[in-house]
Amino acid sequence: MSTVHTTPAGTLSTPSSPADIEAATRQWGEKIFALMDAAEPPSLFSRKGFYGTMMDWAMRDEHFKTQLFRFVDVLPTLTSSSEIARHLDEYLGPDQVELSPALRLGLKAAGGASWLLGAGVKSQVTGMARQFMLGNEPKEILATLRSLSEQNVAFTVDVLGEAVVSEVEADRYAQRYLDLMDALGNEIAQWPVCQSNLTARGPLPTLNLSVKVSALYSQIHPTDPDTAISKISARLRPILRRAKQLSAFVNLDMESYALKELTLRLFQTIFAEEEFATSPACGLALQAYLRDCEQDLRRIISWSRQQRRRVTVRLVKGAYWDYETIIAQQRRWPVPVFLHKAQSDANFEKLSLLLLENDSVLDAAFGTHNVRSIAHVLAHADHLALDRRNLEFQMLYGMADPIKAAVRQLGLRLREYCPVGELLPGIAYFVRRLLENTSNEGFLASKFAKGSSREELLQSPASVAPAVSPNDMSVTADAPSRQSSSTFQNEPHTDFTIPGEREKIRAALKQVRAGLGRRYPLVINNKPVSTADWSPSLNPANQKEVVGYAAQAGVKEAELALAAARAAQPSWGRTPPNERALVLEKVAFLMHRDKADLCALEVLEASKNWTEADADVAEAIDFCNFYATVMRDLGRPQRTQRVAGESNVQEWRARGLGVIIAPWNFP
Repeated sequence: MSTVHTTPAGTLSTPSSPADIEAATRQWGEKIFALMDAAEPPSLFSRKGFYGTMMDWAMRDEHFKTQLFRFVDVLPTLTSSSEIARHLDEYLGPDQVELSPALRLGLKAAGGASWLLGAGVKSQVTGMARQFMLGNEPKEILATLRSLSEQNVAFTVDVLGEAVVSEVEADRYAQRYLDLMDALGNEIAQWPVCQSNLTARGPLPTLNLSVKVSALYSQIHPTDPDTAISKISARLRPILRRAKQLSAFVNLDMESYALKELTLRLFQTIFAEEEFATSPACGLALQAYLRDCEQDLRRIISWSRQQRRRVTVRLVKGAYWDYETIIAQQRRWPVPVFLHKAQSDANFEKLSLLLLENDSVLDAAFGTHNVRSIAHVLAHADHLALDRRNLEFQMLYGMADPIKAAVRQLGLRLREYCPVGELLPGIAYFVRRLLENTSNEGFLASKFAKGSSREELLQSPASVAPAVSPNDMSVTADAPSRQSSSTFQNEPHTDFTIPGEREKIRAALKQVRAGLGRRYPLVINNKPVSTADWSPSLNPANQKEVVGYAAQAGVKEAELALAAARAAQPSWGRTPPNERALVLEKVAFLMHRDKADLCALEVLEASKNWTEADADVAEAIDFCNFYATVMRDLGRPQRTQRVAGESNVQEWRARGLGVIIAPWNFP
């Protein structure tokens, strides 16, 4: 016999099979859509009027969106009215973009072109940004948060300003959290209880903070995560102590993939410390568009059970898709994200179920504006007989009000993600959120801009997602460094966020240090040649450390080398170009194989840091592969002209010896 859950909006029976769950998902979806459509007129953006019209047009016109976001992105660096006017014309002038009739009318009503002229443009862009940010004044922040609470919408506050570039800036960021908690804590404690902070297990903290680890240390480097964790922890501990005093909740946000492992380690480390092992209440965001997100979620589940610590997992799709794919392709690293939106959506549903199945140890928060994703969570919660009041749905401040209204009418808990801080420095957040939520493949654009049918919007992503292929991950960093005869590709730099890659360098440094002080003779005619003059190579970072001694050539050795080269030249000159290229490619392959050892040697002999040494070795490999590719091209005779009865070709032939003085700055 199936059970029935009653909500203020009606009842739905508990599904018991995959087909039943899919049917229940569609039932929930239809119910949410019906509630959304009751909001007139349904709009993606909370802000109405001219700014809303501009954002709506940005969703419909990809070129306009690109130009608008580029202009907004560069705007904080412009210091004069003339600069602003010039850039405005370059990005959004009549020769660059086409405006919709509604936008032209709105522009006229807003004062014609003057709304975007001169110094006033920054205040206008600030007006656009205020759709998605709360500002920087405590009174203004408190008023907005109180308004949300009175509507029974909970909140999480995020201080804008991630990826700091100095330690002074990192200190300032940490202090802003302490100041914000002081400004909000006592005031918020006196507010009436917000229904979205009431669960079947009891009340949640009213004060909820989201923190980005990249804002707490300016020198985060993939080669040294231990130092980063130590520095970030030092700035995070005072925030956690204040959160304990105020009974606040602290969530660690997830940022770019390069910081993912660092964030996970930091979370598991600091919340296992005795001082913070039981409080404050804590949570962590995980990104479903990452291929290894399931592995990370299972890791947090296991940690939570082991620590006997109940934590909140905020499951989101992810906001850095463009960045992750471009960076991975540029560096020829495995692409960490799913390449198709439907794959990310399907993974979100898979991980949602995993979260619900571990309701005994985790609190689930689902960050999504996708009606299908919300409906899928509710269908599975019914199937597992979970109390819906224990589920939380999170959405962005200033967006998707019809979906939020529907969630609230269903008696579900809703929390808004509310960025605070100076607005112009928050432009990066503004642009990223708009890119994420106006994507042509996204649910919001499909619903509010394209007018896709409910049938399309509620379709199971697993049924339309292409199969995930290892080839989707592009070139892997450990692929053999051998080039084809027709193309050249750069040697990938090493991804030091991977623990195994860091360990290779550590092992290589240990091995190289064990052989320091050796003597390295000249090599003439494939034979070692010692001389009376040996020059020591010292570690620039430690002048007492002799890396080795190199034999110094004199006139005699130079003449021997020239004689050997002269004797070898005729045979080498007749060697086919392809064979010469293969020699260079073998050198490249051997350098790729011994890359860690060569990096370690350069770290000691040139005092390069790991990433710079790795880049130098990669460049040396590139030289060999590039010249091999060029050699093959030069080896093919090129026809110069077509004349009847004649064969006119250009070809390259070896002329003799040459002397090369290598660049002084290339070790």
